[in-house]
Amino acid sequence: MKKMLTTIAQHSLCYQKEVIDPRIYQAITSIPRSTFGGSNEDHAMSIGCDQTISQPFMVAIMTDLLLRNVANTRRVMEIGAGSGYQCAILSSLFSHVVGIERIQTLCKRAKASIHACELDNITIHHANGQKGWPERAPYDAILVACGVYGALPFSWIEQLDDRGILIAPHANQPNSSLVIKLWQKQQNKLFLRPTFAKPLYCQFVPFIDSLSAD
Repeated sequence: MKKMLTTIAQHSLCYQKEVIDPRIYQAITSIPRSTFGGSNEDHAMSIGCDQTISQPFMVAIMTDLLLRNVANTRRVMEIGAGSGYQCAILSSLFSHVVGIERIQTLCKRAKASIHACELDNITIHHANGQKGWPERAPYDAILVACGVYGALPFSWIEQLDDRGILIAPHANQPNSSLVIKLWQKQQNKLFLRPTFAKPLYCQFVPFIDSLSAD
């Protein structure tokens, strides 16, 4: 664990001058990644169903970017909850966390892992990620844990609170490199905002808007 935290800290300084918020390190330390199908190595791992649990560094720096820009910490929605690990990290930072997962098998596993960690402010919802969960809106922030190519779904914009933020791995064109980007909502539109000192290129499974029971 200590080695992983050191790696995260060193790697983050390549992209930002500020250190990762200590609350994020505390969450990473207190929540066993192994419960969600991961390990204490700083790399992504397969969790089945052609999905992965994200690299701890990516979880940490995306969460840090979110905290630096969000106005309120009442409710956050993650698109592509997968194992539930990112939701678990967010649970100590937001009053309530909503995780949207399109694959029913992963949805069930995530719920079991979250229950095992006794985290009672997370709701995992089996749904089409493009639709989100409007019944629980508005959200202060949306974190997308899958690669989005082209235009962002308008439903995400609708479900954000005014001045809410959205963070996603994004590329303008198919087959282009994904980059972590941040948008802020103003007057029912999203506006791209600065993120890091240099582009943070990344690899994520692609965003798919169809439900699956696998």
